[in-house]
Amino acid sequence: MRIVHVTPFYYPVIGGVEEVVRRIAEYMASKGHDVYVLTYNRLRVGGKHSLPRNDTIGNVKVVRVKPNFTWSHGTYSSEVPRILEELKPDLVHVHVWRHPHVFQVARLRRNAKFKSVLHGHAPFHTFNQLDMVTWIYHKLVDILYKGYLRFYDVYIALTPHEVRRVNCKGCRVVVIPNGVEEDNCLVNGDRIVRSDYKVLYLGRISRSKNLDLLARAMVYVVKEIRDVELIMADPDEGIVKGLLEYVMSRGVRIVYLGEVNESEKHRLYRESAIYTLPSLYEPYGITLLEAGFMEHHQ
Repeated sequence: MRIVHVTPFYYPVIGGVEEVVRRIAEYMASKGHDVYVLTYNRLRVGGKHSLPRNDTIGNVKVVRVKPNFTWSHGTYSSEVPRILEELKPDLVHVHVWRHPHVFQVARLRRNAKFKSVLHGHAPFHTFNQLDMVTWIYHKLVDILYKGYLRFYDVYIALTPHEVRRVNCKGCRVVVIPNGVEEDNCLVNGDRIVRSDYKVLYLGRISRSKNLDLLARAMVYVVKEIRDVELIMADPDEGIVKGLLEYVMSRGVRIVYLGEVNESEKHRLYRESAIYTLPSLYEPYGITLLEAGFMEHHQ
C-alpha cells in the first residue's frame, strides 16, 4: 500500500507533531508499505529552500515542496495537489487541522479514490500563545471551513477534549493518544545522581511555551534557594538569547543545551528535581508523561 503523510514540518525539524509523524511513517515503512512524507521546504524560523527537495530518512521517502507564502508556522504551496496526483496514494494521512493542505487534500478527495485520515493534533492554543495573524486565521477557518472535515474518512483526536473542541457533526472521530516508548525512557546500567536544585525544561524554546513566565518565576526562586539551576534543552526559535540575558542578569544559574537526543533527554529527567512545563495550553504535553514515567521508575 502506498501511504502519503502530509505535514507542516518533518525531520530534521524537531517537535511533537514531527516526532509522531516520523514514528508512524517509519513503522509503516518497516511493515513493507511504500511510505512518503509530503512537507514544506522550510524551517520553523526562516530557512526556506534550505533542505533537499527529495530525501530518504528511515526508509521513508520525503518530498519537500516550495512554499508560495508562509506565516508563523503556516505554509501554503500550490504544488501539494500535483504531487499527490503524481504519487497516486492509497491512503493520505494529513496532519494538523487548519493548515491549507487540509483543504487541498479534501478537495482532491472528492474526485479521487484514495482513503483519507486527518490527524488533528489539537491545535487550540490560547490567544497569548499566537501572533495576531495566526489567531485571526484560526478563527476564520473554524467558522467558515469546518465542513471540510466531512471529506475525511476518519478524524484522529488526541483526547476527548479535542473531540469536543472539533465538534464535527457527521464525522467519524477516534481518540488515539500519543504514547511514551517505555524502553527509551530507561537509562540502563548508568548511575544517575539526582540534584536537589536542578529545574528542567525540555521542549521547543518558543513564544508559545510561555517561557517568559518560567524566567520570571526563577528570579523569585533564586531568592530563596541560591543553588537553584535552570536547565533548558531543545531547538531555539529565536528567543533563547533574551531569556538567558534576563535570568543571568538577575543572578539565576542557567544552562541551555540546545537540541539533545532521546537518551540525553531521559537522563536529564532523572537528574532533575523538578520538571516544569509553563505552557498555558498544550495539545498533549508528552513531556509531562515522560517526566512522570521517570519519577515512577526511580
